[in-house]
Amino acid sequence: TTTTTTTNNNNNNSSSFSAAPATSGTSKLWKQVQVDESKERTTIMVVLHPRKRSRQIFNLDHTLDDVYSHIGAVSDYVGEFELVSGFPPKVLAPGPNTIRAKKLGGAMITQRPKR
Repeated sequence: TTTTTTTNNNNNNSSSFSAAPATSGTSKLWKQVQVDESKERTTIMVVLHPRKRSRQIFNLDHTLDDVYSHIGAVSDYVGEFELVSGFPPKVLAPGPNTIRAKKLGGAMITQRPKR
């Protein structure tokens, strides 16, 4: 059984997810997002490690946990990763914050190996 880990460091507020093979029995721990067409949506450009681009539609009320889980599900990368956005790039900490609250509508989010 493989477990998914979140590392929180209170000193620098960084977090990462492990994208190790995520299977527990027959169910995956990572899940692709399900978009509700009746809610507000946005398209986010996701750059998967190593440099594979993907456009993904999310609802504005999806959380950063949802985004991390979706990227873990669609990425071929195996290992701890973090998501960054903006310039200069800032780490997007997983959690209950929504895409709307973090003003990520139309943004580009990059998956990078945890340093």
